[in-house]
Amino acid sequence: MRSDSNSVVTDRDAGAATAATLIPSAVVLVTVVIVWLTTRRTGPLTAQAGSSRT
Repeated sequence: MRSDSNSVVTDRDAGAATAATLIPSAVVLVTVVIVWLTTRRTGPLTAQAGSSRT
């Protein structure tokens, strides 16, 4: 396998973030922040003892 190691090192587009990777990441981040803000005082919802939904 022959490869030009100089072109691999100087290729600036290889690690560039595009909108296709930034938008889903931003959506996940916003979702995590919303969940954190809504549950930081109450904690996660848990089932109450003795309450049954049938």
